[in-house]
Amino acid sequence: MDAAAARIRLKDGRTRLVSAELQLSGASPHEWKHAAEVAVSAGIAASDAICGHVLGYKVASESHPDAVAALRAASNAATAKHLDTLLAAKSA
Repeated sequence: MDAAAARIRLKDGRTRLVSAELQLSGASPHEWKHAAEVAVSAGIAASDAICGHVLGYKVASESHPDAVAALRAASNAATAKHLDTLLAAKSA
């Protein structure tokens, strides 16, 4: 993953975060559920961007532990814990 790809993934994450925030302002539980789903996607995109920038790759598999380990290597344990929490919400 080169720098340009990491920037694209970061932009994607930011766009998804804005979308999640807009959905949260809605009045229905359906909108809130959608906001949570999009927020998880935003966090994954941000993790991909960090890993791409620091490590030169993002985890392409569906292995959540691999993605958390890669983010830990690229950043720190606290940041990786946030991704772990998001991925648990995705699975739920």
